[in-house]
Amino acid sequence: FPSRFPVTIGKLEWNKNPDQVQAVAFDEEKITRTTIDIRQKRIVQVQTFNHGIPFGNNVGLSSPDSNYFYALHQLQGEVEIYSFDIASGASNNLVQAEKATGILYNSVISRDGRFLYATIDNKIHRYELQGTQMRRLPPIELRIPEARYLTLSPHANILYVSHDRKNSVSQITLNPDNTY
Repeated sequence: FPSRFPVTIGKLEWNKNPDQVQAVAFDEEKITRTTIDIRQKRIVQVQTFNHGIPFGNNVGLSSPDSNYFYALHQLQGEVEIYSFDIASGASNNLVQAEKATGILYNSVISRDGRFLYATIDNKIHRYELQGTQMRRLPPIELRIPEARYLTLSPHANILYVSHDRKNSVSQITLNPDNTY
């Protein structure tokens, strides 16, 4: 649809408002999040801020309430997870960084914004989120190798994980307390 704002295309995510999606995009210097109202066919908001994250294999996710942004950065076998407070409007509010070892493929945030899941090598790394604070939880070990992409079911109680070169999908049932 026509827009008076330039749109940086990126990963699409649903907002808490069911009529809105967010396009989140990384480049070498900044993160751009564009909020689009689907029903009104217009751009509601464009936010751009410098991230200070080295260029590499980067994945960005917004919290469902749009107040926080999480960036996963992988370079030379290390994955760093950054959290930003963007609700305040200040740029580059890096609050916390966590590190994991391996190759990052994909990540997703639960619809309630409480958990972040990331496929790193053959494990699902899990983090409990409280705003910009992250608490690492034990990873989910998968029996099938080469975990790649993941998504949550509409009710967020099942995590689906695809496996490269195996033509298979793992299904992990999640309990409300994030045990499985």
